Amino acid sequence: MPDLSDTSTSDQSIYAIHDSKTATIIYVGRTTYARDGERFVEHVNNDVGYPWHKSLFSDVAYQSDDATKWPYYPSKLENCKEFTELETAAAEQYWWEKHGGLSGKLLNKQQPLTLATFNKYRTAKTYRGTSKGFPSGWAPKL
Repeated sequence: MPDLSDTSTSDQSIYAIHDSKTATIIYVGRTTYARDGERFVEHVNNDVGYPWHKSLFSDVAYQSDDATKWPYYPSKLENCKEFTELETAAAEQYWWEKHGGLSGKLLNKQQPLTLATFNKYRTAKTYRGTSKGFPSGWAPKL
């Protein structure tokens, strides 16, 4: 777990994995900005037991130049430029909630950031709210 009290910033990304059959988001995650393209490849290669794992498809399933033709494909939900660790965790929580994390619609069931943890680490320097694009008054629902 990153240090949520850290006020230094970095560039990270919030991404989604889509199910091509239903055109719905089924996973929300975060990665460093530099690893954007690599993270989905890691999911496909390493996530045994998840529906996007390479063992479930032919060798050409993920070869199309058009990623939306793949059985599962990634997309970036947010560029977290110069975000603190708390802001990045909050962004992941925001998108996780928005795409059904609280109601069990996502395959990743673990909540990225609870309200209690958010409140524990939230200061004027660790969470800059609306100046980083969060809706006014936003906080994790649970």
